[in-house]
Amino acid sequence: MGLTKAQAAGLADTSVSAGSYGSATAIPAITVDAQGRITAASTNAISAGGETDGIFQNPVAATGNITIGNNKNGLAAGPFSMATYTLTIPSGSVFTIV
Repeated sequence: MGLTKAQAAGLADTSVSAGSYGSATAIPAITVDAQGRITAASTNAISAGGETDGIFQNPVAATGNITIGNNKNGLAAGPFSMATYTLTIPSGSVFTIV
């Protein structure tokens, strides 16, 4: 069940610009209010180095040591190369490669 034209026209504008967010090398960050409206959206670069609670997207090669933060999660989608760097996963944290 959708909205009628009159109902859709009555929706208040949000501060979000119409467009696409995220890409093959960046992930979107989206905020949704209690009514299910998107109230904020941005695109965030993916980096592979330092402490993280992040998602790494194919293809990614680490550019430095990676430490998953305490009680945080990391995810790599596709091939992920650590080369000679170290991946540290503390107790209570998870790093998943899919």
